This record gives sequence, C-alpha cells and structure tokens, in this order.
Amino acid sequence: FVAEIDGAVQAATYQLAQPAGCEDLLLASLHEARGLSFRAVALLGLAECMTMLGSTPEAVANTLAFLQLDLDDPEFQRHALAGSKGSHAGIRALVKDAIRAGELVRCDPGRLAWALQATLNGSLRSWAVHHRGGLAPWLRRDLQTVLEPYRRRRSA
Repeated sequence: FVAEIDGAVQAATYQLAQPAGCEDLLLASLHEARGLSFRAVALLGLAECMTMLGSTPEAVANTLAFLQLDLDDPEFQRHALAGSKGSHAGIRALVKDAIRAGELVRCDPGRLAWALQATLNGSLRSWAVHHRGGLAPWLRRDLQTVLEPYRRRRSA
C-alpha cells in the first residue's frame, strides 16, 4: 500500500492554467503552495490508510478486540508482528525519501517512523474515545504535530 501511495504521489502534478502574459509566473503544486511537500503529503496519507481499521468508534473497538486475539495467540501474534514490521518499514521508507528530497531535516528515519507509527496507533484509540470529527482529519492533525519539528523550512 505504501508503494502505491508513493507512486501516486510521484506521478501527481497540479498546475493551474497560466493567464496570458504571465509566462514568468512560477506555478507550484497546491500542496507546496500550502507549505506541504509531496512526500510529507504521502506521510499524512497514512491517516487515510488507517481509516480502513474503522470509521466509527464501534469499528475501532472491533479492531482492538482482534488485537487482543493477536496478542494472546502465538500464531496470530507472529502475523501481527510481521504486519507491524511491514508498516514500520514502509513509513521509514517514506521518511527516508522525504529526507533525501530535502523536505524533512536529517534525523534517524527509523526513530521518526516509530514515533509516527505510535502516533497513528495511539491517535486511533484516542479518536474512538473522544469521537470528535472524522478519523482521518484527527489522525492527520496528530501526524502533522509529530512531523512539524522535522519539516525543512523553505527560504522565501
């Protein structure tokens, strides 16, 4: 899934029609115009990925019930661990890409990936308890909070 998001982000372009006589006008993507890079958007896109775990508090509770089974049964636990490691590897790859592209400051991509993964998991549970607004915006807000200190500022 992360590879699909990355491919879509890499292929996405957003250009506004240029008015006649304004050929020297620099057009930026809508995301960049808002201060977000494509790779940062891919990281924030993880919020949408998490919504498949449930869009209501009841659905999230059901997902958490399955987590209990995953933790209690050694066979299921192996699959849960593999899934968690796969998610971490995908998030880490997105972080590394963003660092290479100069969109995030140099940092330990593995540690930031763990922080983002923990944020996603904790935020999912918090949303189910508080249930204010939609799940994806709630998760994006928390991801943005974690990513903010790592964002490279573009000079004006």
